[in-house]
Amino acid sequence: MTNREKKERRRAAGLKGLATRQARAAAGRPPVERAELLRRAAALGIERERAFWRRVQELRAGRPAEWSPATVAALAAVLGGPDS
Repeated sequence: MTNREKKERRRAAGLKGLATRQARAAAGRPPVERAELLRRAAALGIERERAFWRRVQELRAGRPAEWSPATVAALAAVLGGPDS
């Protein structure tokens, strides 16, 4: 495979990924909220972060890009603690 072919394949893969991200954004999934949940989990310390990721596994939520609004709400409750 020549360098030109490699470059074209990388470009095609990048465009495919961009199209996928745009389609998911158009579907109404809030990526900013997911990123905020991950930052909050990291900021709370290792014990709370472990509880957060354990809950992600219990919900079988997968990667953050695959989280439904219901999953995001459940995980926000985990980060909010008992007073939320």
